[in-house]
Amino acid sequence: MPVESAADRAVFVNGADFGETILWTVGAADPVAISVLGQAGSLMIDTQDGPSIQGQEATVTMQEADLPLNANQGDEVLFRAKHYLVKSIEPDGTGMANVRLEEEDI
Repeated sequence: MPVESAADRAVFVNGADFGETILWTVGAADPVAISVLGQAGSLMIDTQDGPSIQGQEATVTMQEADLPLNANQGDEVLFRAKHYLVKSIEPDGTGMANVRLEEEDI
């Protein structure tokens, strides 16, 4: 059975099941709470003439309709008590979007 409606998609990000809440801030606007399905992990970046740099990256999957108005690369997201910047927003063609995040230097 295909996923056909917003109600069908909402099951994947429901906090009572698998989902969790992020706070997404666009520019100077107030943060917006959004239910997502998230994952986070470490990222190792090799530099050409120095030691490797370790950082955090995360991906959240959400309903495309829940994206804040004017959401864009560089927006701030609070996810699992860490501050991230939006690296990319990738709609998947089914009404969901994968949002790639990278840890913000604070």
